[in-house]
Amino acid sequence: MHSFTLTALFVSTVTLFLCSLNTIAAPGTPVKIQINTEVTHKVGTFDQFERERYITIHETNNGHDWWGKNPQSLNQENELENLIGEVMDKRDVYFGRDTGSMKWIVINTEEDPNRKGWANSDTLKKLGGDYRWWYNNNPDEQAKVALAYEKRNSRLIVGAQQRPYWPDGGAKVGTFIKKPWHFATTDTPEEPLGSAVGDFMGQYIAQFFRGRNSDSVGQLKPKYIEIMNEPLFELVEYPGNHHAATVDQVMRFHANVADEIRKHDKEVLIGGYTVAFPNYEVDNFNEWETIDKHFMEVAGKKMDFISIHLYDFPNIPYGSVTREQYRKGSNMEATLDMLDAYMAIEWQTLIPIVVSEYGSQLHGMYNQPWSSERDWLQLKAFNAMIMQFLERPDRIEQSLPFIPLKAEWGRNAPDIPYYWRLMIQQKERPGQTGEKWTFSDLIYFYDLWNGVSGKRLDTRATDPDIQVDAYLNDKTLYVIANSLEFADSALDLSMLGIQAKNIKHVTQRVLYLGDDKIVKYKEKSLGNQFPKNLTLQGEATIVLVIELENAVKQKYYLQESRHYADKMTQTISANKIQSFKVNGLDVAKQGDAILRLGVGRDFTKSLTPTIKINGSLINLPDDFRGYDQNHNAAGEKGKARNSFFGVLEIPFPYRLLKKDNNVDVTFADDGGKISTVIIQNIQHSAVLPRR
Repeated sequence: MHSFTLTALFVSTVTLFLCSLNTIAAPGTPVKIQINTEVTHKVGTFDQFERERYITIHETNNGHDWWGKNPQSLNQENELENLIGEVMDKRDVYFGRDTGSMKWIVINTEEDPNRKGWANSDTLKKLGGDYRWWYNNNPDEQAKVALAYEKRNSRLIVGAQQRPYWPDGGAKVGTFIKKPWHFATTDTPEEPLGSAVGDFMGQYIAQFFRGRNSDSVGQLKPKYIEIMNEPLFELVEYPGNHHAATVDQVMRFHANVADEIRKHDKEVLIGGYTVAFPNYEVDNFNEWETIDKHFMEVAGKKMDFISIHLYDFPNIPYGSVTREQYRKGSNMEATLDMLDAYMAIEWQTLIPIVVSEYGSQLHGMYNQPWSSERDWLQLKAFNAMIMQFLERPDRIEQSLPFIPLKAEWGRNAPDIPYYWRLMIQQKERPGQTGEKWTFSDLIYFYDLWNGVSGKRLDTRATDPDIQVDAYLNDKTLYVIANSLEFADSALDLSMLGIQAKNIKHVTQRVLYLGDDKIVKYKEKSLGNQFPKNLTLQGEATIVLVIELENAVKQKYYLQESRHYADKMTQTISANKIQSFKVNGLDVAKQGDAILRLGVGRDFTKSLTPTIKINGSLINLPDDFRGYDQNHNAAGEKGKARNSFFGVLEIPFPYRLLKKDNNVDVTFADDGGKISTVIIQNIQHSAVLPRR
């Protein structure tokens, strides 16, 4: 990671001061990491690693891509005979999302003869009954295998694309029947926009699946439905030959569709608006005010969850310059904090967040064949982001790395397959030949996280750019460290609560990019030695699997909660005190306290305000999570994000914390906004053993 200079000029008659906030530790200084195996870390009621929520794949149990010798596989064989078992069983993975199957029902659906633009209920009931029966009684061996894997499909997300659902008359449904039709475009108080679409979706959920607590035939009902996948991108920003929709129409559509779905089904959880690229800070937070906040105002209370996609842009071309624009780190924290703060302030309640896609967009490597380096751009995003999701088990309801299987539906040209795939053909690897389907390097994500489970433990690192977590499952301890640094880091590890004689065996897994631009995944035995010193390559991940002779009991616990200020998105004016109230905390005798200050500003502005908590001045750390967002762009405009948007995580003495708190923030220069103010209250059950 490069050093970061955030300029704020304070001019006097004799001196010009430059305030800075570094984003790297001093050169050669090891990052100290502590794992306290006797202390459980609870966030709300959550203290477990739930694999079905995090270790997921963008596929279903009955997807055709699992099998070879079919059109979805270009009629070529799989290299592995039991592909689905190799992924789901051997690596303990769970199914995640389906945005295509519902379309097959649409194109087989007839129009209601008595209600123009609405689906025929009789047709859907008949199709749904047949579909459910066939799901259980299909004699094909592949269907039997799919049925056997349904237990891993319990948190499935289904969703719709723009066509043919968007009700503008521009796309036909029922295209497999004699009289194609389109969804009603009516928009009146009696029949608001999207009513017919919501009616179809509700009937689809009710008729084509068995209830979640039912023993009847049919595929298990999805847990979630996303009303539309990334709607603004195609409908508003790039409508092509279609008439452009307005933001307000899309948001009202979501509210109306949700109302209609609930008329048919009460079990499925409904969400949206599945934003592709949430850039809340753009145009001094105008994008938040006019788009994302507008969604929350119009449709938010109709949603059971808020759905978003989070992607790094590691190589996005802007003219002659290629930018590196990352969400991982402080930017993603600021994005998620804004959603939570809005709910807390406006609704006084928080509904879950579903991250139904995350990873990397690959603009700088479009129209290129598969490469290991391109897979790396995805892998390093997966590992950084999942570490951040794991910090929010009470808020991230479900997360899904964007890893489809073969994805021939997304092929860009005869010789340019889809860019995001778990499976490639043998001939795609340089120096190899063959048509069979084999794993791409994305399989290493599942190899790296294989087995990770158990109770979350107390962990600490002296550098916020080294993400660390640990989980204990009976006699197996998993320690994960991921680097947000671009350069190598020295790690100094210590572990409390486990004596050396209790360590039976240690396996070290490492995932990194080699100097040859080829992804490297290595597993090696360390015998019974816990590694006290390690080198972690830039943006790499290490997982230590530590097998114990005897289980370790947790004597203590941390109880973490987040508390939101009474306001957000406050304009920054030079030397003006911005005061926030953060009330209702349960303060323990001992603990940790962190002020989370969300800030969006130009790079020429300061990130070092004066902060008082309950009247006491607090010290600011000289680092924050992730890269500087300007990416050392001096003299090279365009390397960076357009401005800084991130959370400054500021520890302060726990003794300053009260039930009701005042936070005063003063910047010395004008510009930008304080997006959020949040206090993390981490209560300790006792005085903890710590080094």
